[in-house]
Amino acid sequence: MLCCLKRATALLPSVGIGKRTVATLTRLPHNDRPFEEERAPDYYPKHFCQINPGDVVADGRYSVISKLGWGCSSTVWLAEDLHRRFWQSPQYVSIKFNNCDVDRESIEQEMALQKRVSTADRAHRGFELVRRIKDSFLHVSADGTHLCLVHEPLRETLEVYRRRFTGGIPIPILKVYSKLLLTALDFLHSECNIIHTDLKLDNILMKFEDTSVLRDAARQLQHSEMMFKDDSVRRVYQSCSDFGPLRAYTSVPTIADFGLAVHASAGAHPIQPNAYRAPEVLLGWGWSSSADIWNLGNVLWNLASGVDLFTRIFSPRGNYDAKRHLAQMSSILGPPDATLIRQQSHNGWKWSPAVENDDGELCDDASSYYKGPHFSYETGAFLHPQLVPLPQSLQDLACFMDAKDRAGFVDLIGKMLTWNPEERPGAAELASHLWLDLSAS
Repeated sequence: MLCCLKRATALLPSVGIGKRTVATLTRLPHNDRPFEEERAPDYYPKHFCQINPGDVVADGRYSVISKLGWGCSSTVWLAEDLHRRFWQSPQYVSIKFNNCDVDRESIEQEMALQKRVSTADRAHRGFELVRRIKDSFLHVSADGTHLCLVHEPLRETLEVYRRRFTGGIPIPILKVYSKLLLTALDFLHSECNIIHTDLKLDNILMKFEDTSVLRDAARQLQHSEMMFKDDSVRRVYQSCSDFGPLRAYTSVPTIADFGLAVHASAGAHPIQPNAYRAPEVLLGWGWSSSADIWNLGNVLWNLASGVDLFTRIFSPRGNYDAKRHLAQMSSILGPPDATLIRQQSHNGWKWSPAVENDDGELCDDASSYYKGPHFSYETGAFLHPQLVPLPQSLQDLACFMDAKDRAGFVDLIGKMLTWNPEERPGAAELASHLWLDLSAS
């Protein structure tokens, strides 16, 4: 894989990589503005685990160094693994400290899926391209018990990483990353029987280009003063996830975050980020691993262009609007075949239990959840033709790419974005697409 990146780099002109430095941390002056996880919806301080730099957790195994980030129900910290021989170099991990009130069943399901990834076929080229769990443990705080997940530290999200390139990610690098992500997805589908359901640039993390980057950053953080804020209940620390400027182009993308992943059997409930939601999800046809193919096709478009393909997906009030999303699909991809609509009309999946939509209504099918129906099951016609924008082809919209690459890129994306999920090739077949072959460039 590194040889592919080196070959891709050789095809590049001089490309600037933005310089970033790890800041010296200072104390935060007192103020009442929400800070870090205090900005989370329904923030309740006692649910978060109180962790401090220098804490040793998991029965003396991990020494906490610095906070890397936070979410609505967790914080993530860089730590040193103390279980090593004296002659071995330091080893580092990231630890996710889940809130004490989280749904334990959902986290245990995520752990089970990640353990399946860890025990799958190591010979598959996608094995190293999917984040695997290293360890888990329970941490008892004054307010409850926190289930903690241990992973390999990764550099940053692909969303952050691409900003390092002036003018966007170069085409040779884009080709390599596309191939690697398809290979990773094939590993999940074929070897692990897992559907990710939540692919986006923020859930694809970049590995360190060299082990020295993490080692040097960890040493610096261990001697830095961390900014923090004290409230009446706990101390809130500032995240520091900047590991400095790139030292090489050899960072590799890794699919991460299995919090919404499922076993690869047919599903029906709502999945996927709004802009990346597949038509079969919106129309209640039931979905399978091909929904990930649609999802990744949208991610690759965004990675190449810097914007989402489907942008007219919100109502005037700013709410996600399935009919507008389907209208733009019709504009760009052409309308779905009427026969497909009529055939799928018999596949009305019912959800149990019912799912609450954005308006607080309990819905037991996609039609009620997404304010349908959106197509006539008799004629196959779209029921909101006034919302369909003027036709625009993928070829026209890919004007950000030079003509010599545009046709191949559009052909790849077009195969991934089809109305009929059964017509989408699998990830392994797509990874062999001619446009992704650097030797053909």
